[in-house]
Amino acid sequence: MKCLQVFRSNYLFESYKVFKQKRKKDNFPKADERVIHNVFVFLNMHHILAILFIILL
Repeated sequence: MKCLQVFRSNYLFESYKVFKQKRKKDNFPKADERVIHNVFVFLNMHHILAILFIILL
């Protein structure tokens, strides 16, 4: 009986996780791809500033 309750609760929890994932508007992981994109933009801006600084000299 206890095993059946554990199985049922696991099934409900996994169903909730799948339902929640399907309702999300974006499928990005919470940090990984966004952080990589932000670091890329940050470094790109610094390269542009460095080139402009060299041109001004």
